[in-house]
Amino acid sequence: MINSSIFTPGSIVIVGASKDPSKIGGRILHNIVPNNYTGKLFGINPKEKSILGIPCPALEDLPDCELAILCVPAEYTEFYVSELAGKHGVKGFVILSGGFSEMGEAGTALQTRILELVSKYNCSLIGPNCTGVLTQTYAGIFAGPIPALNPAGCDFVSGSGATAAFTVEQGILQGLPFSQIITVGNSAQIGVEEILEHWDQKFNQETSSKVKLVYVETIKNPEKFLLHASSLIQKGCSIAALKAGNSSAGQRAASSHTGALSNPVKAVEALFRKAGIINCSSREELVTTAAYCLLGKPSGKRIGIVTHAGGPGVILTDILSNNGYLVPELTGPVFDDLKKQLYPGSSVKNPIDFLATGNADQLRLILQTLKKSHLVDAVVVIFGSPGLTSVETVYTTLEQEIQSSEIPIYPVFPSVITAKKEMETFTKISHLPFFLDEAVLGNVIHKEKPVSIHSETPQSNSVKINILAKSVQKLLESKPNGYLTPEICTQLLNIAGIPTTREIVTQSLDEIIDFASQAKGSIALKSVGLLHKSDAGGVSLNLQGKDEISREYQRLMDVVGTTHIQAQDMVAGTELFIGAVFEPGFGHMIFCGLGGIFVEVLQDTASILAPVSFEEAELMIKQLRGYPLFTGIRGQKGLNSKLFAHYITSLSDLILAAPEIVELDINPLIADETSIHAVDVRIKIMR
Repeated sequence: MINSSIFTPGSIVIVGASKDPSKIGGRILHNIVPNNYTGKLFGINPKEKSILGIPCPALEDLPDCELAILCVPAEYTEFYVSELAGKHGVKGFVILSGGFSEMGEAGTALQTRILELVSKYNCSLIGPNCTGVLTQTYAGIFAGPIPALNPAGCDFVSGSGATAAFTVEQGILQGLPFSQIITVGNSAQIGVEEILEHWDQKFNQETSSKVKLVYVETIKNPEKFLLHASSLIQKGCSIAALKAGNSSAGQRAASSHTGALSNPVKAVEALFRKAGIINCSSREELVTTAAYCLLGKPSGKRIGIVTHAGGPGVILTDILSNNGYLVPELTGPVFDDLKKQLYPGSSVKNPIDFLATGNADQLRLILQTLKKSHLVDAVVVIFGSPGLTSVETVYTTLEQEIQSSEIPIYPVFPSVITAKKEMETFTKISHLPFFLDEAVLGNVIHKEKPVSIHSETPQSNSVKINILAKSVQKLLESKPNGYLTPEICTQLLNIAGIPTTREIVTQSLDEIIDFASQAKGSIALKSVGLLHKSDAGGVSLNLQGKDEISREYQRLMDVVGTTHIQAQDMVAGTELFIGAVFEPGFGHMIFCGLGGIFVEVLQDTASILAPVSFEEAELMIKQLRGYPLFTGIRGQKGLNSKLFAHYITSLSDLILAAPEIVELDINPLIADETSIHAVDVRIKIMR
C-alpha cells in the first residue's frame, strides 16, 4: 500500500504552491527548497511561472511526477488527484487540505471518492487533513520547525499534525534527533497501523531507526497494530506511544465485575502491554522516553547519581528507591581515594555530590571511577549553572564520556536559561539528547519495562484450542444469548480445566439436606436467577445442621427473582478473581486480581489481551499490589502463583474456543498454598 513515492520521491509537484510562506502552499515550498531536496520539483499555480526558482507549468504541461502534495481547498482535490494519477504518473499523494471526513457527510463522501481514485490507480495516500511528511529525502511538512534529520534519530508517526509539531519542538529543545516524521491526519488509506507495518517490513538492522514514537487518537486495526509493533520490538526497537481520546462519558453499565473494569483506557493499556510498547501520558513523557531509549537502557537496576547540587540528587534518589531501583552506597578504598581528589565537603556515597564549584576534570574522574567499579548499571549526571561561569567544558567532557561509555549515562541540564548556549553547543557537537528534569527522567526509568510476548502462544496451542472448541461449542450450541445457568457455567470451567467446588442446583430442600450430609464441613446456599446475589441478600454462608439449612433455604426461595438454589461446599482461603470481557475493536481482555468485594473496592487487577501465555499470566500476577500474598507475608504461607497463572491461561483458551462469551467472572476463586477452586462464576454469551 505504501510505495516509495511517499518516502523517497524522485520528483514532486506542489499543487497550490505559493510565494507567500504564511500560506500552506508557500510554507511547504519554503521548507523543501532550502532543505536539500535533490529531485525534480514543480509547483502548480496559474498565477505564477516560477516561485523560488521552481518552475510552475500549466497542469497540462507538467512532466510525470512521483509525488503530489496538495495544498488547495478540498473541493479541488478530487480533480487534481484524477488528473495527476491518470495523466501524469503520480503514485503518491500527500493531501494537506482539510474539509473531508472530519467535516460531516459531504466531506466523508469526497474522501471516499478520492480513496477510490487512488485505489484505482494503485497510489499511496497520506492524509487528508494532515501537516505532511518529513523524510531524509524531502521536507514536505508545513507545521512546526524542521529539525536536522539523523538516520539514527527517532521515527515519529502522528495522527495529529499539531501534536507532531509541538512534540518536535519539545524534542528539539532537548536535543532529540529525528529520522522521519509522518502525520497521517484522517488516515483515509494509510494510518498509524500501516506506517508501523511499513517500518516493520522495511526494517534494516544496520540503517533503520531503533526508536519509534507514536501519537494516535484512533486505533482502527488493533490486530495489525499489535502484530507490527511487536515485530519491531522483537527486532530490537523501542516504541513509545501516546494514545489520546481514551476517556468515556461515564462508567459503562455492566452487570459483571469485569465489565465494570473494562473501558477504552484499559484496552489501550492492554494492547500496548501486549506489544511491549512504553505507554506515555504526555508529550513531555514521550520525548523523555525517546531520549532515554536512544541513550540506552540499563542492564540492571543499580543507578549512580552525580550532581553538583544536592537537592536534585535527593529528588531522583527518592523516585528511584521508591520504585524498585537501587542507588547503592559506594564505599571502599577506590571511593575514599576519589573523595580526596574532590573539593572538601564533597560526598561520594551516591549520590555523588561534588559541589557547585565542581569542574570538568572532577566530573571525568568521577565517571571513569564509576565505570571501572562495575557497581552501577547506569549513571545520571545532573549539572546546571548558577550563571557565574560557563559550563561548556563540563558539558564537553560529559559528551566525551557518554560517547565512550559501555553503560548509559543520562545528562540532566536544568539551567535552560543560564546554560542555554552550552546546551545548544552540547547538542550540536554530540547529536545526543538530554533531559530537563531529573524527576521526569526518574519516572521514565522506573516504569516497568514492558515485555513483548507476542510470540508466546505455541503453535501446538491451536490444536488444544480446536479440541476444546468442539466440547465447548457442543455445550453452547442450543443456548440462547444472555447469562448461562450455573450448571452450564460449571461445566464450561471443568472443560477448560478450572476446578470448581462440589455443588448442586435444585429446587428441592431434601436434595440440599442430602448434599449437606456428605459435606466435610459447612455449606453455602445461593439464589439462582439474580445477577447481584450479595446485594439482594441472596447468599448464605457457613451453614450446618438441618434446621439452619432449612431456614436459609426458605429465606432464599422467598427472595424476589430466585428460581433455584445453588448449594456448595464451603472452602477456606484467600479470595482471587479471574475475568474476561469482549472490548469492541480490541478483542477479549483478561483480568486477574484479588477477589470478592476487593475487585471493586481496591481494583487491584492486571489486564492483558487474549491470547495469554503462561509467561504473560505470571507477569500479570507479579504486577498486582497484592502479589506479596503469593510469596507469603508475616509468617503466612503463600499462594500457588503458578497454578493461578495456569488457570488464567485456561480461561484465555476457553475464550478463544468460545468467542461468543462477552463477559465472564470467576469471583471468587478460593486459594491456598496448594490448590485453587472456583466458587462463583457468571458467564454471558452474545452471538
